[in-house]
Amino acid sequence: MDQLQLEETLGPVLRCKFHDGKIVNKKWTCCGEHVMGPPCKQEEEHKPEQRTLKEISNRWQYTATPSSTTKDTRKAVVIDCEMGTAASGDCELIRLTLIDYFSCHVLIDQLIWPDVPMSHLNTKWSGVTWKMMHEARNKRKCVFGWRNARSLIWKFVSPETIVIGHGVKSDLTSLRWIHPRVIDTLIVEGNNHGSATGLSLKKLAEERLGRVIQKGRGHDSLEDAIATRDLLHWNVVRIIEGLEEA
Repeated sequence: MDQLQLEETLGPVLRCKFHDGKIVNKKWTCCGEHVMGPPCKQEEEHKPEQRTLKEISNRWQYTATPSSTTKDTRKAVVIDCEMGTAASGDCELIRLTLIDYFSCHVLIDQLIWPDVPMSHLNTKWSGVTWKMMHEARNKRKCVFGWRNARSLIWKFVSPETIVIGHGVKSDLTSLRWIHPRVIDTLIVEGNNHGSATGLSLKKLAEERLGRVIQKGRGHDSLEDAIATRDLLHWNVVRIIEGLEEA
């Protein structure tokens, strides 16, 4: 009886601690705390955001690469994307680069105008500003929405094409894209025990290729795509050399 009274006095255990706002200028809108500040809300258990099945399907339905009959499909391509943050908190595609692995020919390098409200463009990391976006939109030089961006990719990619990227999961996720043939240089380097300085593309490019990238304001997806291509080629050459020596 005493134990029961004690539990009633203490009340429920608030295990779930969180912020229920959004991050704007590195601060939570719910409490004004810095992004790394302690949670301002507590509940007994987590309550997921309520979305209908139609909303979830509309926003997150993944699609596999369709068969292609065009002559433009390539044997291997390298992809790199830049992402901003939507008002919902989801990552949103804002720039897409696709190059041919063998020739380094640039197939796509365009800004993607989001089809959802945005919180910010992560300019510090993405290198994309609203000025750049508006100029591209006014000149009709951007692609409108990730669906159109994905369709543009499929002009050069068939199910047989090898798609290469560094941490390519995030690129595929931003495009809601399922592809059967993928090489991730992050995994390749991880399997080879990586470099002494880490697995970031910036560090690997410096150590493996003797190249300094991402030194300006944010990333450049074209620069990163070329570095990813060259990083994979560096690994391929060493595998071939190892086989020849054996």
